[in-house]
Amino acid sequence: MYKLLTGIAMVASLAVAQFPGGGFGPPGGGMMMGKERKIVKTYDKDGDKRLDAAERQAAREALAKEPQRGPFGPGGPGGRRGPFGPPPGAERKPPTAGPQVKPADVKNYRNEPVYDLGVLRTFFLEFENPEWEKELAELNNTDVEVPAKVTVDGKVCPDVGVHFRGNMSFMFAGEGRNRPLNLSFDFVNKDQRLGGYRTFNVLHSNQDPTYLRTISYLQTAREYLPAPKANYVRVVINGEVWGIYVSARSNSIRILRVTNLGPPKARGGRCPVARGGAADSTIWATKWMSTRASTRSNQRTTQSRGAR
Repeated sequence: MYKLLTGIAMVASLAVAQFPGGGFGPPGGGMMMGKERKIVKTYDKDGDKRLDAAERQAAREALAKEPQRGPFGPGGPGGRRGPFGPPPGAERKPPTAGPQVKPADVKNYRNEPVYDLGVLRTFFLEFENPEWEKELAELNNTDVEVPAKVTVDGKVCPDVGVHFRGNMSFMFAGEGRNRPLNLSFDFVNKDQRLGGYRTFNVLHSNQDPTYLRTISYLQTAREYLPAPKANYVRVVINGEVWGIYVSARSNSIRILRVTNLGPPKARGGRCPVARGGAADSTIWATKWMSTRASTRSNQRTTQSRGAR
């Protein structure tokens, strides 16, 4: 019962805590700032359900002509720099370029799990467009993925879909600064994986200079209930180091199934993303934890009857 109540309380606080992944809620969620625009179908001339360079350029030109996209102007929430600028009192120096690094310069890991906290992998992203940041920003908050070649531990993964993620975190991070990324390894090749995972949320720990909040919270939460895994990665884009990020699984994955917890019927369920409140996540946690407790109670009763 103690773990049941503790688990419910932790999910409630998880839903309202501000995480560095973007806005309020768990790493996979975020405060709802505007609905994602579905534009792929409009500009997909060859019918392959994704946009090539020419199609993306046409989409960007059309979007640039619009006076406003959603409540925060062009480029998604707050445009490229955000309408409010950096947090109060946080005057920042202009961003500077990072050092140049090649895959041969870093250590490769072979057998360590993807989310092993004891390793620091380097994700090398290579975009064809040298102005990749501008392209991602202009296509932010749409369903467009920009393909990149991603190299991790010497393994080359072509055509990985990349887009900026987050709402508050994107809004407060200006041009040339770390912004949260989403990597879809199955964007083109549906069987492509990295360490068995299809997608990665690479977070820049917005307003968390310690880089500890997400990982420490999730490590604690996993002692009581299914929760996303997280660790650190280094990100290099087009040969330039962009820094250390937090790599966290989304809370919208089939957590119960992959963690092998809960009743069999519950293992395929999804944990809802908290959108500006704790209600959904708390209700989900209450139902799941209650079902789990009830199932275990029934199992004990059956075993007891069998023993007689």
